[in-house]
Amino acid sequence: MIYQFEILRNLTFVEKKTFRLHFLHSILEGVILGLLALNEYIFIRSMKGSEFLLSILFTTTVFVLIFSVFSHEFLKRYKNKRKLLIYTAFVTRLPLLLLIFYPADPGTIANNIWYHYIFLLIFFLFYSFQPVVLPLINLFLKANYSNENFGKLYGLSTMGNKIVMLVITFLFGLLLDFDLTAFRYIYPFMGILGIISFYILSKIRVDTSIIEFERKSLLQVIRDSFLNSWSVLKSNRAFLNFQIAFMLYGFSFMITNVLVTIFYDQVLHLNYSSTAFYKNFYNTVAILTLPYFGNLIGKMKIQRFASMTFIFMFFYILFTALSEYIDKGWVLFDIRIVLMLIIAGISYGLFASTMSLLWSIGSAYFCSPDEAASYQAVHLTLTGIRGCIAPFAGVFIYKNFGFTVAFIIAMLLLVAGIIQTQFTKSG
Repeated sequence: MIYQFEILRNLTFVEKKTFRLHFLHSILEGVILGLLALNEYIFIRSMKGSEFLLSILFTTTVFVLIFSVFSHEFLKRYKNKRKLLIYTAFVTRLPLLLLIFYPADPGTIANNIWYHYIFLLIFFLFYSFQPVVLPLINLFLKANYSNENFGKLYGLSTMGNKIVMLVITFLFGLLLDFDLTAFRYIYPFMGILGIISFYILSKIRVDTSIIEFERKSLLQVIRDSFLNSWSVLKSNRAFLNFQIAFMLYGFSFMITNVLVTIFYDQVLHLNYSSTAFYKNFYNTVAILTLPYFGNLIGKMKIQRFASMTFIFMFFYILFTALSEYIDKGWVLFDIRIVLMLIIAGISYGLFASTMSLLWSIGSAYFCSPDEAASYQAVHLTLTGIRGCIAPFAGVFIYKNFGFTVAFIIAMLLLVAGIIQTQFTKSG
């Protein structure tokens, strides 16, 4: 870990300035992610939302990524990309202020489905920042970090992000056990913090000059967006192989993600403090291992790195499923500690550490710096496509066949993803 911080002494002036802004942005986003870590559990436990609506809530977090295929063409033509970040911040994060008007009585919220619908709409708007901001982050960082330092500096920022996330998740869990509707006043604060975070990110300087593009209709832009995305996948075989493996993993992850929330509530009956404990536990593992993996991602083939990441996810699902049958554990300070979930947490922590790097910057390893936004846009769009199907599929399988069958299917998808990364030649 000390070695990771040593690299800060040898950075160029541009890299140092970029890293300061990126790191501060990551810290503020860590606060936001710490609060969001319990969001789905809030919906099903405090608001008593249905499992179907919970699937929609999960879907909204990734459905908006489909629009990355269109937003990329827009981003290429939008000259002032830094100002675009500010506009995006206000549109996506100000709606959180509406939660101030939610009643303090959880029963009132649970019995009025309109509160559930509004909650879903607010978070659909919240996550709609991703098709714009995520490709721009890759563009800004790729333009200012050298290839040698890219993974290392991103890893350090992510480590700081997760440390803050850990603390905030723990405190928010305690607050929610005390007040089930604490999200009413915490989430509006999160919205203001999000605007500040994007403003800081917009201070990273990057050459956003563009050539004059031919004027096109909306339909022409949509058509060209699909053609450009297909061209990227068709012309870069290595990137196509990477995305096929990611598609298999992604279905597994999204099926599991929605099921674990229901599993914690209906099978293990965990309170907020216990849920926060497990989220913090795996984040602690991720924090401790991020410096190592941030250095490793630049030294090994990205396909092998992906395979290792999927293996970590496989063991997380396996030990989570086993906790239903092997419930050996104990209670400490109102926190239910289950041995199988501890092992699952270690696996998920290693997964979270590697995936935070792989998902965010993995596509950048297949292209030149000026193509980083294009490749990330394709990556995000494919994420959105599987996000429209997987959460509902997960609930359908669980409803008809139970948790165990659903977890087994998720693990088989991961095995297929691992095979894809190992045996498919990259062109």
